[in-house]
Amino acid sequence: MEVHIYNQTHPSHLYETSYVNPNEVELIFPEKKRNLIYIFLESFENTYASREYGGYEEENLLPELTKLQREEGNVYFSQPGGYGMIEMANCSWTMASMVAQTSGVPLSIPLSSNGYNMYKTFLPGLTTLGEILEEQGYYQELLMGADAAFAGTDHYFEQHGNYEIHDYNYALEQGWIPEDYYEWWGFEDQKLFEFAKRELEELGEKQEPFHLTIATLDTHCVSGYVCELCGNKYEDQYHNVIACADRQLADFVNWAKEQPWYENTTIILCGDHLTMDAQYSDSVEEDFPRSIFQVIINPAAEPEKTQDRLFCALDMFPTTLASLGVEIPGERLGLGVNLFSGEPTLCESMGTEELADQIKKTSHYYNKNFLFAKTRN
Repeated sequence: MEVHIYNQTHPSHLYETSYVNPNEVELIFPEKKRNLIYIFLESFENTYASREYGGYEEENLLPELTKLQREEGNVYFSQPGGYGMIEMANCSWTMASMVAQTSGVPLSIPLSSNGYNMYKTFLPGLTTLGEILEEQGYYQELLMGADAAFAGTDHYFEQHGNYEIHDYNYALEQGWIPEDYYEWWGFEDQKLFEFAKRELEELGEKQEPFHLTIATLDTHCVSGYVCELCGNKYEDQYHNVIACADRQLADFVNWAKEQPWYENTTIILCGDHLTMDAQYSDSVEEDFPRSIFQVIINPAAEPEKTQDRLFCALDMFPTTLASLGVEIPGERLGLGVNLFSGEPTLCESMGTEELADQIKKTSHYYNKNFLFAKTRN
């Protein structure tokens, strides 16, 4: 309680010193704009891999995805002593991570983590990936198996990029699933990927570039959702669900590689946060360096350095644009840094603990310019 009071009475100047407003940067897109498929992986850690791949497990639960990380032409960034991005303050639950990865700004709100759906406007002053791509003529869609109204997800994506929302309710309306169908959070990932393929077959025929964001759910706590594809190789249910997710994601990527639009498409797989499954977390040694899974498939950029990068969800914002071949003067957007460049991230220059401390403090800049800004027309 004392720490909370201190953070509220000693405001941070992080944004005044480190925030780069995307509206003030002249982004240079390639003449032929590149498609983007961005998949948020629920509770997805590198910890699920075996030790040789930076994980904790004796047997690799992610054989397909760790192979995908190391496939020629693909890129993943690793932190010192681990593989993947660290979990940062106010970026550590699904909606917060989505905001951070698409805007370079954490979700610092005076509410419970998923309570933002009570507001009609969602960080109205923020400029995000969605708005940048919308301005460039992209068709944008969010596909998820749950109700997008949860945690204000629909508000964020509709207000920041005019995404078409194809969620559980949309699937019911379109007859994709029976009217009495409800599994896990709505419909499971097996159906999610079937619907994604169907959508992409249509998107690939459009004249304009597309941006499809997909959010998985089967690996959510507690113990995950067991579908007909999971099998029972492992005694632990969560292990079977994780291994199933690995296979389904690889199958989806392999399918995408066979499509006519793939050559001009970047696919990003990125976990939203570390697992919240208490039983799994307790099984991992407390001092083990856990990190969040990510891989960028078929990017239009060459990284200067991939090893020993200390980074978090905030850095995915400019990194995603760079993966589409976008030139970013200064290599910084929001609080994030383009990881393809050699520029140091805030995690690297400030240190992760100091950055987290600054994010937790109240910010007059954040409140005025993002949270309570006037709604834009």
